[in-house]
Amino acid sequence: MSKADDRRKVQESVIDSRGDILFARALVLFEGQTEEQALPIWAQEYWGASIHELGFSFARANGTDYFPFIWLAKSLDIPWYLIADGEAQPLKNLEDALKRASLPDTSKSPNIVVLPGGHNFETQLIAEGYQGEIEAALNVTHGMANFLDNYIAMNDGTPLGGGKGNRDFKSAGGRDRAIADAMKKSKTKLAKPIANQIAGLADPTRKFPSAIGQLFKTIGTAHGLVKAGGTTP
Repeated sequence: MSKADDRRKVQESVIDSRGDILFARALVLFEGQTEEQALPIWAQEYWGASIHELGFSFARANGTDYFPFIWLAKSLDIPWYLIADGEAQPLKNLEDALKRASLPDTSKSPNIVVLPGGHNFETQLIAEGYQGEIEAALNVTHGMANFLDNYIAMNDGTPLGGGKGNRDFKSAGGRDRAIADAMKKSKTKLAKPIANQIAGLADPTRKFPSAIGQLFKTIGTAHGLVKAGGTTP
């Protein structure tokens, strides 16, 4: 892609739709709508102030099309941070964007947090043991008690599609597979309820999934922000 094409993409993908980035204290990037809805809730809980009060711009990078955002932030010396899925293709897209922008890869970039173990946003929550909070959020989202039990009863054994066989929610690990499947079908509706359930936990060590806590700690340290409750980030 030529430099002219890069400039056009920056204009169309970023400046025309997210001009607020030009005036931001810092830019926080992520992949999809789930993060777009959930991260500001966790940020409010973490710092006791909204992202707008803090002067941050949180931006969804249209899937994994990170390059226009990274290039603009680099060109204008806007501090930027990124939380990325650990799945193979999204991670490759990010590494390619960093290379195009002449920046170090993710392993050498402390401003980038990659979800471990090849996980995406949803499966990482399951891996960290937030099943109870996810089930509660599913109940709220769908307006019914024991939503997951009903989901399992109705969907166990149905085709996954794409030649991947059938859903198996009854054998070992089946409930976690059902949670992941139900989350995938309700991603945009479920994001805020999940974030509210987790951020509302009484245990301060469980209010923030590990990668989000790591991201906010990095941002807080760089910008002199104190974590809500008077503790250091």
